[in-house]
Amino acid sequence: MNTSVPFLSECPKCGHERPQTGYVPEELALLLSSGAEIEAYCANCDTYWPLSTEERVDLTRALGRRKGP
Repeated sequence: MNTSVPFLSECPKCGHERPQTGYVPEELALLLSSGAEIEAYCANCDTYWPLSTEERVDLTRALGRRKGP
C-alpha cells in the first residue's frame, strides 16, 4: 500500500505553513516531472493555491532523498 508524503506549503492568504497530505510519492514525482500543477490547501482560510517554484524544488529534493541508494 502506498502512503502519502506529507509536506508543508505556505498559505498565500494567512502566511502560515500548512501541512499537505494526500499525495503518494509516485503521484508527486509524476506531477513534478510533467510540470503539472500541484495544489495545496489551507483549512483555516478555506483556500487552494498552486505550489511555488521553490516549494516544487524542495519537494523534488525531498523525494530524491526518500529513494535512498
